[in-house]
Amino acid sequence: MKGLYAKLALDGIRKNKQIYFPYILTCSIMSAMCYIITFLSSPQISGKLPGGDNVSGILNLGTVVIVIFSVLFLFYTNSFLMRRRKKEFGLYNVLGMDKNALGKIILFEFLFTALFSLTLGLIAGTLFSKLAELILLKLLGETPTGELGFSFASMKNTLLFYFGVLFVIMISALYQVRKNDPLELLNSEKSGEKTPKANPIAGAVGIVMLCAAYYMAVSVTDPLSALGLFFAAVLLVIGATYLIMISGSVMICKLLQKNKKFYYTPKHFISVSLMSYRMKRNGAGLASICIISTMVLVMLSTTTCLYFGVEDSLRSTCPSEINVKVSFKNADDMGKENIAVLDREIISAADKNNLKLKDEKNFPFVLWQNEESDDENKEAQIFYIAPLSAYNAANGTNETLKDDEVLLHEFFSEYKDDKIRLNHVEFNLKNKVKHTIAGLSNPVGAEKIYLAIVPDENVLLKLFSDESAIEGRASFYGMFGYDTDQNAPIDSESGLDSTLAESITNEEGAKYETLSVSVCSIDRADDYSSYGSLLFLAVVLSLVFLIAAVLMIYYKQISEGFEDAGRFSIMRRVGMTKDEIKRNINSQILMVFFLPLMMAALHLVFAFPMIRKMLLLFGLNNIKLFTETTLISFAVFALFYTLVYKLTSNEYYKIVSEIKK
Repeated sequence: MKGLYAKLALDGIRKNKQIYFPYILTCSIMSAMCYIITFLSSPQISGKLPGGDNVSGILNLGTVVIVIFSVLFLFYTNSFLMRRRKKEFGLYNVLGMDKNALGKIILFEFLFTALFSLTLGLIAGTLFSKLAELILLKLLGETPTGELGFSFASMKNTLLFYFGVLFVIMISALYQVRKNDPLELLNSEKSGEKTPKANPIAGAVGIVMLCAAYYMAVSVTDPLSALGLFFAAVLLVIGATYLIMISGSVMICKLLQKNKKFYYTPKHFISVSLMSYRMKRNGAGLASICIISTMVLVMLSTTTCLYFGVEDSLRSTCPSEINVKVSFKNADDMGKENIAVLDREIISAADKNNLKLKDEKNFPFVLWQNEESDDENKEAQIFYIAPLSAYNAANGTNETLKDDEVLLHEFFSEYKDDKIRLNHVEFNLKNKVKHTIAGLSNPVGAEKIYLAIVPDENVLLKLFSDESAIEGRASFYGMFGYDTDQNAPIDSESGLDSTLAESITNEEGAKYETLSVSVCSIDRADDYSSYGSLLFLAVVLSLVFLIAAVLMIYYKQISEGFEDAGRFSIMRRVGMTKDEIKRNINSQILMVFFLPLMMAALHLVFAFPMIRKMLLLFGLNNIKLFTETTLISFAVFALFYTLVYKLTSNEYYKIVSEIKK
C-alpha cells in the first residue's frame, strides 16, 4: 500500500505541476539564498575581510529577514496549493479512501517536496556561493581567491530549518483535510464566492492613514526626526495599503458600475464586473505585492546610493587624509599659539609613526547654542561658528566680511531674520551661502542648525572670551587636517590614532581636553565594507522578495484563470468572440495588475524626502545621486514587472480561453 500512496503523491505533483513546480522552485531558491548568506557570514569568509564584524553583522541580519519571510511566504503559497488539492482529496474521500489514507498521501507529498526542493536548493547554494563571494568581494574592493568554499554548519542549519518549516506546513495540511467533510473538500474552490461589499469606512480610514504617513514623510526636516518617524510611517503605509486595496478598491468598482455611460459598454462591462468580484478576495494579495514592490525599490535605491556615494560622504566628513579634532576647555585655548603647538605635536607624533604629513590646514570653531527662539515651538538655534579664512580655504572662494557681518549656511531649516545674535553680539547677515566647511557638514540632532562664518579668528575669540556670558552653551574645538604621501601604508595610518594619544603628552605645553583622529583611507575601507555588504544584502533580499512577488502574481493569475474559465465559457456560448474575450482579459488584467506598481511608485515618491533626510546621517547629501538611483531602480523594476505581467497573463489567457496566444 505504501507504494500506492507514494505513486498517488507523485501523480498529484505531476498532474498539478502548474502549481507545484513553481512552489518547489521557490523553496529551492529560498533555501539556496539562506545557505549563501549564512555561508558568507561565517568566520571562514567574513572573518578574513576588513571590517569583517560589520560584514558578518549585516549578513546575519539578512539571514533573520530571510528566515522570517520564508516562514510567512511558504505558508501563504501553500494555501494556493491546498485550495487546488482539496477537491482532489475530496474525490478520493468520496471514492472510499479514509482520512488516514489521505494523510499518508500528504505525508509522501511532503517528503517528495522536501527532497526535491532542499536537494536542489543546497546544490545550487553550494555552486553559487562562490559567485556570491566574488560579488561581495568585488563590492568590498577585495581580491578574490580561487578556492571553492563550503560550510557544513551552514548546510546543516539550512536543511534543518526548511525541513522543519515544510513539516509544519504538512501538519497544517493534514489538519485542514481532517476537519472538512468530503463535500466541503469538493467545493473548497468555490467556498466564499460572494458578491463583495464596499466598505467606505475602511476605505476612508485607509486614505486618512495614507495621508498621515505621507505628511510625516514630506514634513520632516532633520535626520533624527526622520529616523524616528520612519517606522511609524511604514506601519501606517502598510495598514493603509491593505485597507485601500481591499475595501477602497471595491468601493471604486461600485462607483464605476453606477456610472452607466462608463459601465454599460462592451469594453468595460465584463472587466469591471470581474475586477469588482476579485478585489474583495484578492485585495490582500495585491496589497502584499504593492508592499513587497515598495520594499524592493526602497532597499535598492537607498543601498545603491550609499555605496556609490561613499566618496561624496568621505569628502564631507574627511577633508584631508588625516583629520584631528581637538576639544578645548575655553576660548583662550583656541588661540593661535596653542593651535601652533598642537600642530607641531601632531606632526611629531606622525613622524614617530613613519608618516610624513603635508598641506597642513587648521582652524578653530565653536558650537554655540542660542537662547530659545521666539517661535511657537521654542526650539533652540544651534550654530557652528568658524572664521572666514577656513571657509575660503575649504571652498576655494574669496569672500570678504566687515567686522559686524557674517555669512550663513542653512543645513535644514530656513533662517528668516537678517540679524544674527551670537553671545549677546549682533551681526548683520551679509549673505546666505550654499557651501559648508568639510568636516562640519553632517550635523544631526537638531532641526535649526546653521553654520555662521565670522570675519576672522580674532572676532571668534573675542565673542567667547567672557566666560560668564557663555553659561555652558558653547563648546570649543580645533580642526587639523593633513595629507600624506600617496604610497603611505595603511598599517601606519591605522595606528596613528593610538600613537597620537600616546605621543601628545603636552610636552610643549599644548592645552586641550580630548583628541580624536580619523584616517580617510581607514574610513573608506570601513564604509565600503558596511555599504558594500548592505548593497549585497539588498540585492539578495530583493531577489527573494521579487521571487515571492512573481509567485504571488503567478498563483493569482492561475487561480483566477480556473475560476473565470467557466464564466468566459458561458460568454462564448452567448456570442462573445475570442477577440472580445482577449480585449476584456487585457483590460481587466491591466487595471488590476498594474495597480500595485502604481501605488508602489506613489509610496516611493512620498518616501523620497524622508529617506533623503536619513541619508544625511551617513554624511550623504548628494540629492542628484539619490534621484538617479531611485529612477533607475524603478525603471528596472517596472521593466521586470511588465515582463512578469506578459508571462502570467498568457497563462491566464490559455486557461480561460483554451487558446494559445
